[in-house]
Amino acid sequence: LEDDDVDRPQRAPRAMHRFQSTTAMKCWESYCSFLQEPGVKCPRCWRMTKHCCCTAVRPVQLRPQVVVVFHHEELGQHTATNTANLLVCLGAELFCCGIADHDERLRRYLAEDVAGTVILFPSADAIDASALAPAAGRKEADALPRRIVVLDGGWAQC
Repeated sequence: LEDDDVDRPQRAPRAMHRFQSTTAMKCWESYCSFLQEPGVKCPRCWRMTKHCCCTAVRPVQLRPQVVVVFHHEELGQHTATNTANLLVCLGAELFCCGIADHDERLRRYLAEDVAGTVILFPSADAIDASALAPAAGRKEADALPRRIVVLDGGWAQC
């Protein structure tokens, strides 16, 4: 390496590795253990089984595809106060930020359909959802967005 190369920023790898930690892996392992032995909670909706109504809810084919990205600490807690989990109950795909294979899969998803993917995140320059509605005469297959990435609400820890 040249001396110049040492100071060159490498933002993407460092940004992703910031989340990948032993804590993330422990949270993921806790979640997987919970799925195997949920105790008094439903492993699907995370509510107490006496309040669960999952048997009445059938997974649906979500159009567009919905991906929910949980912060590892939120997923490790598996508390039913998380409304994003309801999307998973309805068929959204779950990703845990900080788990290397999840992070890589999410990167591939984002790269494979950049134009058709939106990230649901509040910001001053966010586009109103009604602006994404299919234009009159456009085929449903061509409608945008084709994929919605939902960031779970627990990102204050980042």
